[in-house]
Amino acid sequence: MAEDEIAALFRVLWYVQRVDALYQSLRSPLRTGHIGRIQALLLDSIAADLETWQSYLDLDLEDTESHKVAITSSDRGLRHLASEYDRLRAKRERNFGG
Repeated sequence: MAEDEIAALFRVLWYVQRVDALYQSLRSPLRTGHIGRIQALLLDSIAADLETWQSYLDLDLEDTESHKVAITSSDRGLRHLASEYDRLRAKRERNFGG
């Protein structure tokens, strides 16, 4: 990856961390395991982006000089939101059959 591509990836990961913080702030303190309606809307609105960017997390990323690009500490928000969206989809499939 070129330097500007790496910078763009980290900007996306930073943005997703902010979205994850917003998502978590919308969680009901009484029903912590429940995905609320507003949280579901947020997940639905970014679902395509999550799927696109999540595919980058499983790649071995290298810069132009073949140095490994470590994103492990920056990808938590993306992984969390992706897992929450998977949980929401599974819940919808159970409730509505798809």
